[in-house]
Amino acid sequence: MRIAIVGGGAAGLSTALHLAPLVSKGIIEGPVDLYESLCPDSPHPSVEVLKKKKKGGSASNDTGEQEKQKKNKMVKTEADWPDEYPGSGPVGRSIGVGIWSTALAPFRTSNHPTHRHLLDALESSGSYVGRVGYRTPTGRWLARSELDTTGLHRHQPALLFLPEKDLLTSLKEAVRMEEEQFGTIRTHYGSPLATTPTTVEEIHIPPKSIHSLGRLTFSDGTLSSPSTPYHLIVGADGMHSKLRSHYAGHFFKKQKSSVVVSQDRIDDWDKSDQEECNAVEDRQYTVFRGCSPMTIKEMGADGYSFQTWGEGDSMRFAVVSMVHPTSSSDKGNKKEEQVWFITTSDPKISSESDASVRKKLLMKKFQNWHDPIGRLIESTPPDDILMERALAHRHSVGPVFNVAEIALHELELNERRNKRKKYGFEHLDIGEKNRALKESPNLGPALFFVGDANMTVDPVLAQGLTMAMEGGHALSKSVERCCFKAASSPLYRSTNLNVAHSDEDEEIIPLNFDPYQLRDELRYQHKKLGARLLCLLRATELVQTMGQPHSALSGFIFKGVMRPAMRLTPDFLKKPIFDYVLKYSLGLTGETVETVKDEHSVSEIGTNR
Repeated sequence: MRIAIVGGGAAGLSTALHLAPLVSKGIIEGPVDLYESLCPDSPHPSVEVLKKKKKGGSASNDTGEQEKQKKNKMVKTEADWPDEYPGSGPVGRSIGVGIWSTALAPFRTSNHPTHRHLLDALESSGSYVGRVGYRTPTGRWLARSELDTTGLHRHQPALLFLPEKDLLTSLKEAVRMEEEQFGTIRTHYGSPLATTPTTVEEIHIPPKSIHSLGRLTFSDGTLSSPSTPYHLIVGADGMHSKLRSHYAGHFFKKQKSSVVVSQDRIDDWDKSDQEECNAVEDRQYTVFRGCSPMTIKEMGADGYSFQTWGEGDSMRFAVVSMVHPTSSSDKGNKKEEQVWFITTSDPKISSESDASVRKKLLMKKFQNWHDPIGRLIESTPPDDILMERALAHRHSVGPVFNVAEIALHELELNERRNKRKKYGFEHLDIGEKNRALKESPNLGPALFFVGDANMTVDPVLAQGLTMAMEGGHALSKSVERCCFKAASSPLYRSTNLNVAHSDEDEEIIPLNFDPYQLRDELRYQHKKLGARLLCLLRATELVQTMGQPHSALSGFIFKGVMRPAMRLTPDFLKKPIFDYVLKYSLGLTGETVETVKDEHSVSEIGTNR
């Protein structure tokens, strides 16, 4: 099995590292190819956006009419937010980010050398969060608890906070070790001087292949090597994933009614379905993040990291203490910083382009909130305060198994449009190029999405990076089970799925896996990840509703009843509830831990489904 990963952020790098041991064991063919469109040392994408905005106008170059059309659209996709949510970039920023223990546990229990090296690098680059709690704007505590500060307990939540740039540096260093020492991973980074492009646009389906595979099509129209086509392609290219916007959401509904429907109407239905599948929601608030140089002692708050719930304009404030090395070359010399974030729906603040003025507006907005909120904002340099619109996908997307069908549909659609323009009516001849693909046994590679490409989630519980890293591990377990179970299956040995019936253009290479079994396993893993994601979404909605009620009734219930009750309830009663909600959001409660066991065989999985 040959695998390609598109995207070199945290999701793509961690996925490659989880697949690397399978290459070392000979379970899959190596190396795993990782494609990143940007250079390894490229500045963060938002830097270029800011440069363009300072010159005047939007970086997307939208005209007024285009902006008006976007506002009037019923369903907005990632294409409607070209300048928002660019991801971490290849290098990352100095801002602190959190990784929950559920993402670190697979590396901790692995015996693979780079996994241990990665975990040590991550833990030496940051610190675990201890005391946590929720507060009101007046400073009263609603609930308090304490997280595990070791990360060693599998079912106890632990949160590691470290600079984003150190997270990516550690991941890239582990990938470099795999590439240079073991040859299990091969990276393809973009470069202004490179003759080989690395920006993936779509998937090419070799029509003469008998296997379910494909090649990558790059931005200049060239293709990846014909000698190493891919059976599985992983989309890890963020919220603006080209693979997701291209292939996810095509359902191709079949006509069941006796009423004849025009092909144009069917095409419109498919377009509508796909737009809904890839819809991006504006959560109606903006997130501001910064790192204050204050120490834990200077901040006060008894050493607690906390989140304060407001009572209007989507106002929230949170702060987490972070201890990290002063430089990558001197891990022993540590410094303290307070990583904070603010949310607000006030358009005056988010529309202000001057960083210094924007900081003053933030301080004014939160001037009546409890200490140390004002001091934390004031001590942060204006240019270091990041601003991002809160966006989230409306749906997660499952794996795509009909890549060849989608490619054929697009060819036929373009041909129908061209012939309609030329002849004035729809021509029924599908053409020789389309016929070759339509008659091909090649179903195309399986396409699986991880991280923000699978679903960009609301940032309120800080689990986006954690979900990305968990997705890479889940994928590797699916691939491993598929190869092991297929090789030992009598049905697999008796079929001719892997026997060559090829032509002279394809080398006859037996497969060590069943492509249909791979699809079944990926479908199952998506459902398993969906259960985990559902826990996060429910917990997020609960926190959002308690922090920012959506209606007058919910506002009265939560602000007038629930919050006073929480303040009056003893800590020994509140703490178990707080801990349960946190565990539930991470999928660590009994309902989610025992939903599906990894040791189930593929045959058992198929039976249970």
